[in-house]
Amino acid sequence: MKFKTMFALAIGVSAISTNWAMTVSAQPPTGAAKTGLELTVEVTDIKHRDGQLIIAVYDRKEAFPNKFKKAVSLVKTSPNKPKVTINKLKPGNYAVVVIHDRNKNNEIDKSFVGMPKEPIGVSNFKTIGMTNPPNFQKALFSLKKSSRLKVKLISL
Repeated sequence: MKFKTMFALAIGVSAISTNWAMTVSAQPPTGAAKTGLELTVEVTDIKHRDGQLIIAVYDRKEAFPNKFKKAVSLVKTSPNKPKVTINKLKPGNYAVVVIHDRNKNNEIDKSFVGMPKEPIGVSNFKTIGMTNPPNFQKALFSLKKSSRLKVKLISL
């Protein structure tokens, strides 16, 4: 009797573990929620390899360009790995700001006149200066499908 009970228990455990393995490897059910769009940001024109790159994605003007806590997504990476992929974005309009935070203080260091001391890059901007400061409307781009974006770092 003990042998039959142990045999039945072994068959039951085997069936449960086989079922579990099938569940783990199964594809998501039809109609499962999507994880969102991906945005791959590649930072170009990096002149120094110290510090960190801060990549911020914004969906509203009030947070742009330096309120990192209000960014939709914030990623820090090494200047040696200047390409990151941001996941789970909803379709919409976004602006990207990249800071080469050379001293790793997690903020944009500015001169006495308010100009960034560290290299900065903004989506849709090839130059930045007193006559061409970062502007949210000009930095906006439409994300309708997973995409790639190059952002050039500019030293002022």
